[in-house]
Amino acid sequence: MENQSHLISPPPRLMTAMVAGFNAVANHVYLILPPIILDVFLWLGPRLSLERILSPIIADMTTTFEQLGSPDLTQAMAASIDLWKEFAQQFNFFSLLRTLPVGIPSLMAGSVNPATPLGGYPRLEVNSTTGLLLIGLLMAIFGLMLGCFYFSSVSRTSVKPANDANLWCNSWQAGQTILLTLLSLALVLTLAIPGMLIISVLTFVNPALATGALLVAALFGMWFLIPLIFSPHGIYTRQQNAVTSMLTSARLVRFFMPNVSLFILIAFLLSQGLNRLWLVPPADSWLMLIGIAGHAFISTALLAASFIFYSNASAWLEETLAKAAQARI
Repeated sequence: MENQSHLISPPPRLMTAMVAGFNAVANHVYLILPPIILDVFLWLGPRLSLERILSPIIADMTTTFEQLGSPDLTQAMAASIDLWKEFAQQFNFFSLLRTLPVGIPSLMAGSVNPATPLGGYPRLEVNSTTGLLLIGLLMAIFGLMLGCFYFSSVSRTSVKPANDANLWCNSWQAGQTILLTLLSLALVLTLAIPGMLIISVLTFVNPALATGALLVAALFGMWFLIPLIFSPHGIYTRQQNAVTSMLTSARLVRFFMPNVSLFILIAFLLSQGLNRLWLVPPADSWLMLIGIAGHAFISTALLAASFIFYSNASAWLEETLAKAAQARI
């Protein structure tokens, strides 16, 4: 009987996918335009401030800790209160345009540096909680649609789709993207809410014990969420619905856990390490444009590499399972 192992192709190589991803973006450099446009808007555009809404909340928090907390706890929370005040003054609410798990990568999202080469920026204020929720919802939806277009563009440039759908994000992909986001949010809240309640109680009992519990909770969350890292990929490369794509991602990661873990580590070290380089120019210098462009290229290349690795790994897994099933007949 012929050895079946000779009939099975070798598994996909991680470095091959990484190189192919960078080559795909280098040959289609226009793919980096969405991240560049978003970062330039967040850098030079108007800032949407939450100071009017958050300032009374921070003041109430300060009063509560002074009345109920011990002197040691009040002193420990003083630094946290100062951070919240700085956040309320400088955070740009337009950063919500950078959505997860599907969204346009951004170097400037979450930045609290108010400096720009233009010397200033228009400052807009959110005046009510209702306005905050409405604007936040609209920006999240708009950010997801931008992310849908971006993911669709990168996926169709990196790998050939199963059908001849247009380059643009279609209504079905948009709907599945929103559903995937809601499911991901539900999973994160399911894990985070009980964990944060336990950690909050332990903080009052023993801060060191709370720190250990936070580390354990973070490791558990990573163990639970890493198998879902390729959840968006099935929507854009295999036309799967959100639930099927999440299940496919979990199965794929289970078979390729060492390669996937290495890919995540390389992508994290490469992106975060280079982010320090991209942020070297001061925010009030036009040299920041170099950092924005560099971040856009690296982020897009890593996304393209993930699509290529996912496509190759899925094809190899299906081939292997099919040949294994034939061998049992």
